[in-house]
Amino acid sequence: MSDCGSDNDGIRYIVVPELVQINKEMLRLTPGEPFGIRDQGGLESAQQKPCMHRYYTQTEDLATLASVLGMGLVQNHPFLNANKRTAADAVYRFLLLNGYELTMPDRDIILLWEGAATHAYNEEDIASLLAYWLREFDSSSLND
Repeated sequence: MSDCGSDNDGIRYIVVPELVQINKEMLRLTPGEPFGIRDQGGLESAQQKPCMHRYYTQTEDLATLASVLGMGLVQNHPFLNANKRTAADAVYRFLLLNGYELTMPDRDIILLWEGAATHAYNEEDIASLLAYWLREFDSSSLND
């Protein structure tokens, strides 16, 4: 099994410090919500889920891997606040890093992650919805 770092055999992953930064960015948009990591192990688990899923299922499907990342963040609830918002932004960035832009309307993104949190959607549902709204994106200009 290879390392689940930022770049793994052509797929670029979001690493834990980036997830923490995304969460802090989300919280800056809503002053008054405190930052904190509620579950470090849950955060690390969510970060590694796409890489592990890829390894064990032998999938290269980026919508599936993005779904696994988002669901891991929503279900593990590693932060004190903004877990769904962090999941939405992390998924968006993960897809961009890997050459796809999510074009789903903002309202639908909100409903998607609310549905994930209430178990109205599972990983397969989310992967299908993400795949529908993807378009190719030139990620060569993005920083590593």
